[in-house]
Amino acid sequence: MGFMTISARYLSRMMHGMESTRGTHLIPVLSQFKELKQFLIKSTPGVEFIEINPDEKKEHLELLKESEIIIADARLICPYLYDLEKAKWIQGTWAGVDMYLNHIDKTKPKLKYTITRFSGSVSFGSQMAEYLVTHIVMRERNFIKQHENQLNKDWSRGGNIWTFRLLADLNIGILGFGIIAKEVAQILKAFHAKVWVFVRTLPTEDSKVPFVDEYRTLNELPELLASCDYICNILPSTEGTIGLLGNGRLAHCSTEAGGKGAVFVNIGRGSIIPENELVEALEKNWISGAILDVFEKEPLPAESRLWSMPQVTITPHVSGVTRAKDVAELFSKNFALYQSGQPLQYVFDVEKGY
Repeated sequence: MGFMTISARYLSRMMHGMESTRGTHLIPVLSQFKELKQFLIKSTPGVEFIEINPDEKKEHLELLKESEIIIADARLICPYLYDLEKAKWIQGTWAGVDMYLNHIDKTKPKLKYTITRFSGSVSFGSQMAEYLVTHIVMRERNFIKQHENQLNKDWSRGGNIWTFRLLADLNIGILGFGIIAKEVAQILKAFHAKVWVFVRTLPTEDSKVPFVDEYRTLNELPELLASCDYICNILPSTEGTIGLLGNGRLAHCSTEAGGKGAVFVNIGRGSIIPENELVEALEKNWISGAILDVFEKEPLPAESRLWSMPQVTITPHVSGVTRAKDVAELFSKNFALYQSGQPLQYVFDVEKGY
């Protein structure tokens, strides 16, 4: 389905109360996801959605200025954050908020509308859990070597092809404990892994959950790093998380220091550790390997040393991807909350940075 050209008819309707001729809400959709409008129509009856063309800058800016509710990709809406005069709510299609943070000017008055992220266990939690479990099992059972053996018609069973570890044998540390991380933790616990989580503050006894075995805070992070077989970062990029694993902190994973030589998995943000320090940790065998889906610079430059390190697995930021049907489902739930005056889900807190 192609983009709709914004006509004077739609602008006139927007300027006269945000209602369509059928008495339904009229909501612009500014997104690269071509099927999003179709899913929105199915998930939210009684609402008229207008898919607008990012190239029609003058026309769609006028429409956005008159809109109360907008559904948009962060990259496309950010240039207009301070032009949305009548906006009350923007439903984003991305989980990350880095783009917003780069465009928000704290010297200007605070934005008067709410921005909600695309998030949740259904959207990204299960996807990222599948990614993590898949890569751990592939590594523990050496499936890559098994495939090579198949190509060579070789019936070898040596090494961890035969003597592999189960998830139940592993301590798996999760950095972060938001909605996505909680879903990941629950799925790991379903495989009987011992789950450690890194949190800002320790939960009370009443608020602890059965799928977490150990909680550690910042001061106790070295113990988590030393105790776990896999360290999985799911933290967002904030002032408090940038460089969190830098300054030699991964040395706590080293077997020489009493650690387990953990494998580092990054499905959060690349800013958790500078790339040169990650390379150093691998070269010094502080960590035995890395499974990397996110990086400081994306796409990962061809000259990056990470590409050629045999103990590193690289994927192109696909551990959790936005699906149009999931965005539509979340919008439908949030729209019902919006109409009833209840708090929206996954509100972006500009001050906290996530």
